[in-house]
Amino acid sequence: MVSFRRTRALLAACITSSAAWAATPAAADGTYDILIMGTVKGEMTVATEGDARRVQFQYVDRGRGPDFRTEQRTGPDGVPTSYLASGVNYLKAPVDERFE
Repeated sequence: MVSFRRTRALLAACITSSAAWAATPAAADGTYDILIMGTVKGEMTVATEGDARRVQFQYVDRGRGPDFRTEQRTGPDGVPTSYLASGVNYLKAPVDERFE
């Protein structure tokens, strides 16, 4: 059982990291290596086509690791209009999220 205090701390960490992520400029189109302890363990590919930004992100850590494909579309003002995420999380459980 997770304590309320721990849940609040995790929620605060998620909100803080989300705010930092939102303030960070988006990665330029291309392919990036994912390093774990100085060793390439995966990659992230970013591609922009019109109003769609597609990202494929995967890495392997001791036989585990996420493998996501996302697509975000934005309106003319830069506000997201849709978001799709599919793949598997770190423990290989399926992920299928959609927002419009």
